[in-house]
Amino acid sequence: MDETNKQKFVISQKFENVLNGGAQNGQGNEHFDISWRLRIQPESLENPKFSIELDCFVDPTYLKWSIDTVIQWEIISKFGEKKLIEKSDFSIQKYSNPSIRFDGSTLDCSSNDDWITVKCHVEILKVFGFSKKRFRKFDEETMKNVSDVILKVDGEQFFVSKLFLTAQTTIFNSLEFSENSGNSGIPEFPLENIDANDFQVFLEVLYGELSIDDDIVIQLLELAEKFGASTVTRKCEKYLRSEETDMENSKIWELAGKFKLEILNLEK
Repeated sequence: MDETNKQKFVISQKFENVLNGGAQNGQGNEHFDISWRLRIQPESLENPKFSIELDCFVDPTYLKWSIDTVIQWEIISKFGEKKLIEKSDFSIQKYSNPSIRFDGSTLDCSSNDDWITVKCHVEILKVFGFSKKRFRKFDEETMKNVSDVILKVDGEQFFVSKLFLTAQTTIFNSLEFSENSGNSGIPEFPLENIDANDFQVFLEVLYGELSIDDDIVIQLLELAEKFGASTVTRKCEKYLRSEETDMENSKIWELAGKFKLEILNLEK
């Protein structure tokens, strides 16, 4: 997806039996390599009020992303009358989708013949984070045959090898992993005050992926220092000495002093 050009599209979905029915999912729509879907959710069977939400399904291999939008909602009754027109700015992120609330008692129809058409006009102003994908998965399906511990970071589970971690870091070598197991039956260990996306890239680099760039190198150095991961530190040093980075020399020297990096003969 282009990260600067504005893009527009409209999703239209008819929902039937909205007063007496339960939650309903609309059909998926593909726009700009992303799947979108309208969904309604009643507050309760006795309450005619319900919410309408625009679901956004982004490829999970992308790390931290957001989509700045202008959303305009239209709710049209069975007689063609527009019951609600609402327009607002919204930054769509993981677990944060645009939605509105609607009072179904304003519909001009009986409870046995109630339906609405929802139109959602979407204008994408700017997108962030769609240039960086995950190079490696650490989920249960991918790692189940080679993992014996789960690291829980910011609500996300990372299935990893305890033997590998203890060989690559000093902190994990000194920790006694809990025997508390989740649904998978594998011991779990929580890590506090760490961003899950940063930890994802940290593990990628630890496992040999070329995931370092200017946006993540400082966070990687911090995690490498925290966990005693000299392999990650050396790879960050190599990156900062290379022509791949656009970071100013003064900033590199600052990092070298802070993290005791061996950066010599720096010529850029």
